[in-house]
Amino acid sequence: MAIPSPGCSKPPPAAIAGTLLNETMRWEEPGLPAVDRRVLTYVPTAGKESAPMPLVLVFHGWGGGPHLYHEKFTFGKLAEEAGFLAVYPEGLSDVHGAWYPKRSWNTGDTTVEKIDAPTEVCDPKEVTAKGVCYQSCIIKYGKCKKCSWTTCYDDFAFIMKLLDDVEKRYCIDLSSVFAYGCSNGGVFAHALARKAPGKFKAIAAGCGAKPHRGYETNFTAGGEPVSMVLFQGNKDWTLPAKTPKPHARWWDGYIYASDTAVRKAYKDYNKCSNQGPRPFVQPPHVHSQQMSCTEYGYDCAENSKVVECEFRGGHDLVLGLGANEIMDGPELAWNFFCEQAQLRENCRMRQYVSLKLHWLLESLSRLPMILAFASVLCLLNLLLLWAHRRSMRCGHFSPVQTREEVEESPPAALGCKTTSPVGASEQP
Repeated sequence: MAIPSPGCSKPPPAAIAGTLLNETMRWEEPGLPAVDRRVLTYVPTAGKESAPMPLVLVFHGWGGGPHLYHEKFTFGKLAEEAGFLAVYPEGLSDVHGAWYPKRSWNTGDTTVEKIDAPTEVCDPKEVTAKGVCYQSCIIKYGKCKKCSWTTCYDDFAFIMKLLDDVEKRYCIDLSSVFAYGCSNGGVFAHALARKAPGKFKAIAAGCGAKPHRGYETNFTAGGEPVSMVLFQGNKDWTLPAKTPKPHARWWDGYIYASDTAVRKAYKDYNKCSNQGPRPFVQPPHVHSQQMSCTEYGYDCAENSKVVECEFRGGHDLVLGLGANEIMDGPELAWNFFCEQAQLRENCRMRQYVSLKLHWLLESLSRLPMILAFASVLCLLNLLLLWAHRRSMRCGHFSPVQTREEVEESPPAALGCKTTSPVGASEQP
């Protein structure tokens, strides 16, 4: 049952439905310079209705940006089709002298070192990334720590404030709030699940996103269950499924929890009692890059679930496009969200109608070509029929005619060309 947010008591913002808003939010925290935080918001056409909408927060990866996810990675099309509010916050890049924006998310385990961490989050001798030092970390700690690789602004507090503003401004279903993130954004989605499980019904961690080793179990004690789906590329060398051996040539030196450890942490937190895994049912058209999903936790508190989807690929989203021109990774994440919030019937109906409509429009666009082809076939049939009948009348008789009937109709009288036998003389 939907839980309406405070924004549902106001008239719906019909003027902005179906548009992508590009806005800034002033952010201040003690000891650090005030900054303007950019946030993109897409209000679907269904947003002009008064019914509470699901909300999906989409977090880009390290060095990325929100526009890419709305346009190229098709979250905009998905939001329009499914009818959810899509909010794309932008991470901070407070690195002076960087030749490209190094936007990042402070997940809590990306700005630490062994002295204040449960375990080492990197091997300083193996770290290959050099010169990634954020000004906020220098101001806060007087230096950049060896294993630090993101901004030191309090992104968790920022997102809590953003959520509060969104819930007051728009009509949101508070029981259907989700988070999707790729890479650093996915690690941040895990942090949100651990720190604010009552805010998020489920999260999706794309691009192999897993917390640093030792942080996967830091859930809020007594918090509400939160479902999780992990998308893991089988050739992801940035966030591999397992920690590589020392001195691996491709390793960047950062240590993350294994996919097995992350699954176990969510299963334990959600009090899952199932013994073994089982296949997770994927939509029929969502199988690109040999993606295969397994449900590792399903007999869990409040029907929460723990799923991992392995696909053939590296450190990226599942990019295959379906008939509806939506990428398989985001679409499967949304299906997972729908199921967890018990929106499955509504979600599937929207997809079914959309796919049928897409097929109908595609068929109508091809109708002139189909009619032209049918006309050519019809004309050819008429020509063949005429030629066949003419050949029968000019000396070839049909099985239903007798020879006498044919001979009674002279060829010349029928318009057939008559010729004399070769060598015969003409008659006067």
